[in-house]
Amino acid sequence: MMDTRDCACGQTTVRDDAAQWFVRMQEPVVDVELRHRFQAWLDEHPQHRNEFELLQDLWSAADLVPAARLRALCDTPPALKKPRPVLRYAVAASVFAVALGLGLFSALNHPAPYTAEFSTALNERRHVALPDGSEVDLDSRSRIQVRFEKGQRNVELTAGEAMFSVEHDTSRPFVVAAGSGKVTVTGTRFDVRHGASETR
Repeated sequence: MMDTRDCACGQTTVRDDAAQWFVRMQEPVVDVELRHRFQAWLDEHPQHRNEFELLQDLWSAADLVPAARLRALCDTPPALKKPRPVLRYAVAASVFAVALGLGLFSALNHPAPYTAEFSTALNERRHVALPDGSEVDLDSRSRIQVRFEKGQRNVELTAGEAMFSVEHDTSRPFVVAAGSGKVTVTGTRFDVRHGASETR
């Protein structure tokens, strides 16, 4: 049964905590310990997850506002030599309202695109935490290219071996390409090796 009570720490604290976690999780690489602490915070109360997801939706919505429109909203009209405080607040409120409207009606469940590349040297191992919650363990002399889009999460293993622990998401399949092979999953754990003569 879902807990519908407000978090004991209070609405303001939850919003502040959600904002801090949102900033931390925007880093290209998030270490495992931080991701576990973040997951524990999300699981602590439904209100935590709701506030965090609201921030994600607003962030995605801002990408849909054309840059020219944002500049036009922020530019000072030529007739005014000094911007008045009231005008500044009105502009800020307009930008927020546009972003919120687009977020609620156009950008729900549309995460922002993400691209990255990770590699290891000889005798090096590397653990990578991806922004969707998936994790990759790279073996020695391995390289992956990551590209997350609106409806699909793509990873190309161009060399070496990698163990994937994929976060479940039926709306965005996780596709791993290696050589001439390709595997598509929505959430599981598997290993892929791409050598000079074969892909396993």
